[in-house]
Amino acid sequence: MNLSECDQLVGRKRDICRGESGLPREKVNQYRRSWGFEPLPLSAEVVVIDSPQTRAAAQNQETSSPQPELPPLTTRVWNFAKAVTKHAANGFKRRKQSEIAKLVSICEGCPFFDKTHCTKCGCDCTGKNEFLNKLAWESEKCPDGRW
Repeated sequence: MNLSECDQLVGRKRDICRGESGLPREKVNQYRRSWGFEPLPLSAEVVVIDSPQTRAAAQNQETSSPQPELPPLTTRVWNFAKAVTKHAANGFKRRKQSEIAKLVSICEGCPFFDKTHCTKCGCDCTGKNEFLNKLAWESEKCPDGRW
């Protein structure tokens, strides 16, 4: 299979085109068709040109499990809008920083956590006590029931 057609793309698009992005093959082929390229075979592995980038990607793939993707943007916006409504109905009450830190530690042990976000609802799960951080809002609960 000739992957040189992907060389005209840059960054993540090139990785997706070559099948090196970690996305399912069906999703890769959707992108490839939209870009005017032939789909990659579903059952065969793609031979990739040896380069520092592909070696690094292969090493990362061997040492880490694939991260689940965030929900679609529309779902995240809807979830956030519902949370803001609950937060307002609760009088905009906020958690103490010590409570937020405890919740972050719970999130860090969750399979839906991807270092900064919950992949179940799409929310930011940092320890910052900021307005847009749902962990800081007393009205919020974990979508998986962990806190």
